[in-house]
Amino acid sequence: MCTMGSRALACRRENTSQAEGRGFDPHRPLQVLRNIEANLQVALVFDRYNDDWERLAWVLLRGRASLVTDAGEKAQAVATLRRKYPQHRTMAR
Repeated sequence: MCTMGSRALACRRENTSQAEGRGFDPHRPLQVLRNIEANLQVALVFDRYNDDWERLAWVLLRGRASLVTDAGEKAQAVATLRRKYPQHRTMAR
């Protein structure tokens, strides 16, 4: 997560293959989760790159995050992800 003072500007998702080269520990919470625990203010950037810089576009969404801690709510969220995205079906429970 990138921050400016106490304001979160953006959060970059890092996939497992990128993190493994830097000592990835599957038992340690992901950095993005640790960042949310430390600062609930989050942001998400959607961008469209173009070599013609006059055609660059981006949207920055800012909000407040919360982590799901209730076991039932977490199970429901994971089940929803697994139904929608096949790659989540093989992830550890």
